[in-house]
Amino acid sequence: MGKAAAGNPGSSAAQKVRIGGGTGRSKSATSKSAKAGLVWPVARVNNKIIKEFPKSVTRVGAGAPVFVAAIVEYIMAEIIELSINQAQANKRQRITVPDIMTAIRNDPALHKAMHGLVFMTGDKQKRPADFITTKYDAEQKLKRQTQGATEEGEGEGEAAEA
Repeated sequence: MGKAAAGNPGSSAAQKVRIGGGTGRSKSATSKSAKAGLVWPVARVNNKIIKEFPKSVTRVGAGAPVFVAAIVEYIMAEIIELSINQAQANKRQRITVPDIMTAIRNDPALHKAMHGLVFMTGDKQKRPADFITTKYDAEQKLKRQTQGATEEGEGEGEAAEA
């Protein structure tokens, strides 16, 4: 009876047999970041390396983007931790740009690594009038600055004579 059931294509035993083996469950995709135990996207770092240096970098090893992503994640974790401490010291719950800047300045290693870093706090300049001036306005401003400098120089000379 067992042999007849196995040979019969209409039986339930024949339907369970699959070509290629396996249990039939598909494996879910695992990202490179998950494999490395990182939060920072390894695949995105790999793409950035390839796109930013197309002429000089023709091949990228499997470990290079993982290493770069790990470094960036560590530095970001340090900055965020110090920024949280700075915000809590100022009795605030939200991290602001000054908190990040102060945290970087207070840490010697980060300050040395981030020397020359420019923070963009918005799309507006602090004093837009300095950047949007006519030629006449610029000349008038220059005259006022030179007159102020000569008046200060004259005031010092009179004080020295007396």
